Amino acid sequence: MAIQLPPIPNNPITDAFVWRDWFFKVSQILVQNAAIAWSSLNFTGSNLLDIETRQHNALQDMQGGFTNQYYHLTLAQYNSLVTGLSYGAYQNNADQNLATANTPTVVVFNTTDYQKNISRASNQLTIANAGVYNVQYSLQLANTDAAEHAATVWLRKNGTDIVGTASKFDVPKKHGSSDGYLIAAVNFYVDVTAGQYLELVIAADQVENGVTDGIYIEAYPAQTTPYAHPSIPSSVITITQVA
Repeated sequence: MAIQLPPIPNNPITDAFVWRDWFFKVSQILVQNAAIAWSSLNFTGSNLLDIETRQHNALQDMQGGFTNQYYHLTLAQYNSLVTGLSYGAYQNNADQNLATANTPTVVVFNTTDYQKNISRASNQLTIANAGVYNVQYSLQLANTDAAEHAATVWLRKNGTDIVGTASKFDVPKKHGSSDGYLIAAVNFYVDVTAGQYLELVIAADQVENGVTDGIYIEAYPAQTTPYAHPSIPSSVITITQVA
């Protein structure tokens, strides 16, 4: 017959009879069962439940926040920790002409420099993990016309313009045989859910399209004379997860 293990006595250790009785019952249980059954334990005064069926989500006081404490994580948070922060860097090494004035055109990126959890396809930059991303871009704008012209650049997410991301750039006019140039460079923080894609869009009030002079996005190859310098991409964009 199993003996129910009573709570540990509250009596002072000097109360020899109470403690001797308690230790006797413990020894009887050990002799009979060679172990103390979980069901024999008395949980009075404790919030510990049956540990055999205790699920992780039911653990108490585990949220942490201090040294050597731990946090419950959502699946998205866990994946972010395991896979690391996402990033991507892309550019284009060719000129980009805008076909028509005052017409939004998606900027082309034909080269992947770096990427992790982000992919490039059809100039759509698809982000695998949800989070907040720092999106930075630069465009080498050129103007072949004898008058100054304006270009506007902005971001799209899943085909929809992102509010507050447009920037206007006035590109200087051509001087003699030299085109006017301007680097259009901006960065924004963008909140993205898993699987959404970003695009960079440009429109100009007059364009260089072989018929009219105006704005286009220009690339330069590396040169060696009169001094050496690397190639100049027409467009660059970097996407870095920050949260």
